[in-house]
Amino acid sequence: EAITAYEQLLADRTRVLGPDAPDTLFTRINLASLLGRSGQVAEAITASEQLLADLRRVLGPDAPHTLTARYNLAGLLGESGRVAEAITAYEQLLADQSKVLGPDAPQTLTTRDALASWLAKSGQVAEAITAYEQLLADRSRVLGPDNPNTLNTANTMASLLVRAGRLVEAITAYEQLLAVQSKALGPDNPGTLTTRKSVASLLAVVGRVAEAITRYKQLLALQSRALGPDAPDTLTTRGNIAELFGRSGRLAEAVT
Repeated sequence: EAITAYEQLLADRTRVLGPDAPDTLFTRINLASLLGRSGQVAEAITASEQLLADLRRVLGPDAPHTLTARYNLAGLLGESGRVAEAITAYEQLLADQSKVLGPDAPQTLTTRDALASWLAKSGQVAEAITAYEQLLADRSRVLGPDNPNTLNTANTMASLLVRAGRLVEAITAYEQLLAVQSKALGPDNPGTLTTRKSVASLLAVVGRVAEAITRYKQLLALQSRALGPDAPDTLTTRGNIAELFGRSGRLAEAVT
């Protein structure tokens, strides 16, 4: 219904205001976005490509709405499986945003985030990690280390380090994230608890079992207080501790 309503509105605004009127163009922006969100990605790409040509002609290549349309189109290309084209589109957009808006502008940082994400999805994990490391440093400087976007960047970078098999570095990254989350969000925050679990799990994977048990015990105490002793996550942590007791030969404690 929303798509139909926008299509009808677009027809009327085009007739009354003209195809190049700002309200007409903004309606096309909303329609293209809605098509993409509804899963009609091919149609959204076609609409976005046509829209972008008109935005460049009417508003100029450096206009905010033109840059936003380019960002949206790059995302649609990725969602349609045209990942290499999406990466190229993001790289070209990033160069223009850095020049027009500045390297520290929120939109520029968001494009860097999207580019790093698609690099990871395309299998270019090492390149994605480097991109996220640089982005994390800049978001920490510009937004602050406890900004939600900064925290999300740190978490994504740590998870990619795990994916790349760089587990010791991942532990360090998660430890740094945990310190910030504990202070900014609190020790009982779901995100903080998840990061604490990641640290304990990785310690066990790399063979630092005694440290892992200690971390899981700390997590268990927090979960019992925040979630309750019978919560699924709390019970899972108890199971992890028991399994590690068994691995380390502490069989009596494992049984208990």
